[in-house]
Amino acid sequence: MPGWDTRSRHASEPALTADELHLLRWGLGGALALCSAWGVYFFDLGGAALLPPITLLVLAVLVWPDLPGRVPAGAWRLVFPGLILFVATDLVINSEPLAALVRLNLLLVTVRAIGHRRPREDLQLAVLCLFLVVAAGVLTVAMGFVLHILLFTALALTYLLTITLSTATDPETKDTTSWRRIPWRRLFGRLRRAVDWRIVAAAGGLYLLVVALATLLFLALPRFQIENSLSFLQLKNRRSLSGFSETVRLGDVTDIAMDRTTALRAELDDPARVPALPYWRMVALDEYRDGTFRTSKGLQQHERRIATTRQVTGRRPARGPEPVWTFYYEAGVSRFLPITGEFALLRLREARALVANDRAGTLALREEPQAMFAFRLEGLDLGGGLADPGLAAALRRAGGAAVDAGAYPGTLLAVPAGEGNTAVLDAIVAEITGGGTFAAAEFAERAVDWLERRHRYSRRSTVPAGGEDVLVRWLRSTEPGHCELFAGGFALLARRAGFPVRIVTGFKGGAWNAFEQYYMVRNSDAHAWCELYDEQGRWLRIDPTPGASAEAATAAAGAAGRVAELDRSWGARLDALRMLWYRRIVNFDRSAQDEMADSLKEKARQSGQALIASLDRWGRRLGVWLRGPWDFGRLVRAGGAVVLVAAAGWSVWHWRHLWWNRWIRRGRGDPVRREAGRWLRRLAPVRDDARARAAILQLERLRYGPARGRPAPAAVFREARRTWRVVR
Repeated sequence: MPGWDTRSRHASEPALTADELHLLRWGLGGALALCSAWGVYFFDLGGAALLPPITLLVLAVLVWPDLPGRVPAGAWRLVFPGLILFVATDLVINSEPLAALVRLNLLLVTVRAIGHRRPREDLQLAVLCLFLVVAAGVLTVAMGFVLHILLFTALALTYLLTITLSTATDPETKDTTSWRRIPWRRLFGRLRRAVDWRIVAAAGGLYLLVVALATLLFLALPRFQIENSLSFLQLKNRRSLSGFSETVRLGDVTDIAMDRTTALRAELDDPARVPALPYWRMVALDEYRDGTFRTSKGLQQHERRIATTRQVTGRRPARGPEPVWTFYYEAGVSRFLPITGEFALLRLREARALVANDRAGTLALREEPQAMFAFRLEGLDLGGGLADPGLAAALRRAGGAAVDAGAYPGTLLAVPAGEGNTAVLDAIVAEITGGGTFAAAEFAERAVDWLERRHRYSRRSTVPAGGEDVLVRWLRSTEPGHCELFAGGFALLARRAGFPVRIVTGFKGGAWNAFEQYYMVRNSDAHAWCELYDEQGRWLRIDPTPGASAEAATAAAGAAGRVAELDRSWGARLDALRMLWYRRIVNFDRSAQDEMADSLKEKARQSGQALIASLDRWGRRLGVWLRGPWDFGRLVRAGGAVVLVAAAGWSVWHWRHLWWNRWIRRGRGDPVRREAGRWLRRLAPVRDDARARAAILQLERLRYGPARGRPAPAAVFREARRTWRVVR
């Protein structure tokens, strides 16, 4: 009707104007930019620090869209050359192409979000946002990403629809400098009243259908580890912890222990055999110099490179059925695998290149993992004993000259040079031994007892000044110390007494997740201890940190039952959800697909058999009922039931449209407009009839016209009913 063409056909509110559509497009662009930018939070590539200023900037421009117009045009022309210079500098400094590309994309999204946009720039913004979301999906296993991608998809679809509508309504460029402050509250009210929510509900249902189909495709299509296939994705994770590398300075492990994030999870197939106090061994360090422990070059020469494989055979022989451990290792902790001791077989979820060092008893990945990965150990020795029968002969061949030169295996006996250092160590060793000669285990017991009586444990330590080595000065004092000081001090004392010793770093203990039944090992469990070479050619685990011997005794006393710390906190509950996400979604590979397919086939077979059995029972009962004696009363009851069912079916079919319309319109809108719409649909077939035109015109005024000044509804409906009777 003339004058009413801007009004919605499904709402009494006038349709959104071209200016309101542009405002809505502006707001959706900012929301999409913020949604995609915060996807960087799920993977640490050095861009998280940019998120707070970007968020404040985009929100400010959403409220005051005239702010970009106050920036001089010359400054806008310098933006893109500045971004090119930024990414070039980033590449030179960090040498991480993908990280630099992500940070550049984050800045490009910001520039597009705060600048005045035509439809072309809107589409560019959508593509830039999509890149960030795709990068987050490739490089993260965070459970929150599933909510992020659902929100982003809904925003992106709405944004593209708004771009199309605003372009069709007003194809000319909209100058946002005329918007001093956007009245978002009033705009949302207009949107709520003008939108046909039935269409929104239908679009939401279609969106959920697409999500369901995508989920089915996810379950059906095989996957591969993209970060293992593309070399440029091998990044330096910003959360990498230097304490678990081949070089450890005094205090590095303690710094790691200040963090509470989860480093690894260890799952056991037999929860009844859970150890109470496992030592997750990672790096062996034999060389000490000036407060720093490191893996010597001589020990590194014993490394054995293993080509890309999914299975590694260990040195421990298989001993029948033993518990199987499954480890879920977080990215950024270390490339060294946490292994308590010798093992029979290691299986990786995906093929990787490894580095094994039998002399050090370590196994590491060639490259540090960029995402959580899983591996399985069979026949794992939890006692920590490692056999090295050839070391004694190597030490005899090396002699004293090798110790002075610092070459392996002489590094296992080396102490800081200088008369002051040796004098202090000799005095302490004499105090420990009393001039006697002891076996390795007995000397270790006496030395640990001396350290516990002399020093107490503390994460904060102060070493007195002096000319001797830092560890020697701490041993001479009575200052408290952390685990590295105790381990390093014990190592120097044992070496001076003639026992080969090395430092080991890794994790100690952990908490047992009471919800999903697995060990949670956090960075706060980081620890350093020693391994002492005994007369039988084995490395003994010695933990000189105060309280370690009491913990070991408690663990031994409770070996028959689970004495590990149970964690029932909300943090453990959220960690359990993350594990479910990783195992059921991220770790859902071809074998898991086959397993699920077999399970579905079995359930379908069982359900089919149950359905056939039920139909057979019902058929037998029906046969028995039909073969029963029939009398007049039974015929009447059966006939009455058939008539009632037929009447109910006919009623449902005959009034189906009326019931459907009442159901979808119940409690909504103006009843006068609803009734006018009902009569318009009824008179639609006779719209061209001259006798019906006057009645249809009045009905359209009731349905689409303003409430004020409309004709009397009762009279219009009487005339519509009279017209219907005449023309039908």
